[in-house]
Amino acid sequence: MSQKLLQVHHLTAVFSTDNGVIYPVRDVSFDIAPGETVALVGESGSGKSLTALSLLGLVPSPGRISGGRVFFEGQDLLLLSKRALRTIRGNEMSIVFQDPEASLNPVRRIGDQIAEAILVHADIELEVAELRALEMLRQVGLPSPEERLAEYPFQLSGGMQQRVLIAMALVTRPKLLIADEPTTNLDPVMRVQLLALFGALARDLGLAVMLITHDLSVIPSVVDRVMVMYAGEIVEVAPTETLLATSRHPYTLGLLGSIPNLDGTVVPLEPIPGQVPNLEDLPTGCVFHPRCAFCQPICHTEHPNLEQVAGTAHMARCWLNDPDVCPNGWDR
Repeated sequence: MSQKLLQVHHLTAVFSTDNGVIYPVRDVSFDIAPGETVALVGESGSGKSLTALSLLGLVPSPGRISGGRVFFEGQDLLLLSKRALRTIRGNEMSIVFQDPEASLNPVRRIGDQIAEAILVHADIELEVAELRALEMLRQVGLPSPEERLAEYPFQLSGGMQQRVLIAMALVTRPKLLIADEPTTNLDPVMRVQLLALFGALARDLGLAVMLITHDLSVIPSVVDRVMVMYAGEIVEVAPTETLLATSRHPYTLGLLGSIPNLDGTVVPLEPIPGQVPNLEDLPTGCVFHPRCAFCQPICHTEHPNLEQVAGTAHMARCWLNDPDVCPNGWDR
């Protein structure tokens, strides 16, 4: 996956408040290759959704992007006009939000809503758009798709509504799909089915997927690589198997320890103490140090960079990975 579809360099988003400027997304860098499924993981308030909205030029007021570059197929999206960006958003890049009830129009039929998503971006006849809508409902595995075209959102289950949203996002055949907490309100069976669908879409369509979630338990079967976010910054990046087996950031260890074992064995859960810090009053040094069981004196004063772990594809923002600073590393 040497070719990169999306490249994000030092992205920073700010909000002006009565108490000054806050930085909910700070110096974020990552990339995604065609056909790759990447998860952006972290607690609520860590900046995951705002990162996604920043990529699409949808930062809500009074927020704005204050720095960085976002390259999509080599084109810097942050330099485009609003009109030029709209031709890419929803066409080449699509997003699925977590609440289908808020995203679907309750008084319009499913078929009309999907067809409209096509007609906004393509100069085709309505009949062609309707046929493509039917084709996409089949693609996302919606039962009895012909019948669903004539139904309203309230007639569908939550899982079926989510599949409709995915169909709407994919009907323009984008190259990148961003899914923001798509399984939050689904039961375990529907959650597994939906995650399997993302994996199949990435494999069959060559689609790049950015999955945003707070739950590490959903990622093992479909995600190629995991990016962990905390208090506005990326703190760890690694291939999924590597991250699950040998995490190198205390926050990731905390996330893993606070969910049921992925192999089904029963173990006591260990919640992360404390809360995500107030963005108006971030700690000095490492922003995670007030909650960290491995905290060193340097963590109180010096902010660590996101660095490679022993020259591998694994990256972490933690002083314990620097042998010059912490010679004993994780052996404590």
